[in-house]
Amino acid sequence: MIQVIQRAFEILETVAKAQNPIPLGQLAAEIGIGSTTCANIVKDLLLRGYLEQDGHGTGYRIGPMALGLAQLSDSYFALRHVSEPVIQRLAEETGETALVSCLSGSRKLVVCYAEGQETIRFCLERGVFDDIHWTAGGPLLLAFTSEKNRKWICQELDSRWKENKEAKPWLDALPKAIERARETGYYVCETPKVVQFAAPVKSSGRVIAALGISVPQFRISDEIRKKITSALLDGAEEITADLIKMKP
Repeated sequence: MIQVIQRAFEILETVAKAQNPIPLGQLAAEIGIGSTTCANIVKDLLLRGYLEQDGHGTGYRIGPMALGLAQLSDSYFALRHVSEPVIQRLAEETGETALVSCLSGSRKLVVCYAEGQETIRFCLERGVFDDIHWTAGGPLLLAFTSEKNRKWICQELDSRWKENKEAKPWLDALPKAIERARETGYYVCETPKVVQFAAPVKSSGRVIAALGISVPQFRISDEIRKKITSALLDGAEEITADLIKMKP
């Protein structure tokens, strides 16, 4: 990737994740580039509306053009709107954290989530990017993307994690995980600490997102497993149906 483009993306992603407007010096330090380079890129992003300066001049935040791009894609703009009531209900019914995620480059982006009510539960943030091999939603989304895109993502993962011994078993298991998700139409990822469930959300006949629920391993039983799977599949179908209804 051309370096200046990569830097621009890094700036946008860093600003988007910040809880408050982020000053230029902090932004440059977090990305690891010089203040002058960062300022030049920020200036262009400001001019095109992708960033805006805080009214008090203390830092930068995401601008209206970023939202405008999201609105241009009807399916993704509608996704959060129709998903939020469904995942809120799932979190209340199951007591577990529910989320909707989609592919974003070679990572998985959390679009929205609802925390469960259990004392020990999974806490998330909207807008978080995960490497997809660690999750149940990742193999599911890979199973229904194009072969070309799937190959590119797997290459990116291998390159990014090739020196990480902990990641190797996950990467080695990814092809079979993708195959299993394609065959069953949903996916369950089980580790000693957590069981993750994922079901596909569709728009215009293609899978655009994964609806997921994560359950601590110590709470899992056959009854809970069946309950979660049934609720998840029903929830994914409901979101898919609502997306269809929103189309003109």
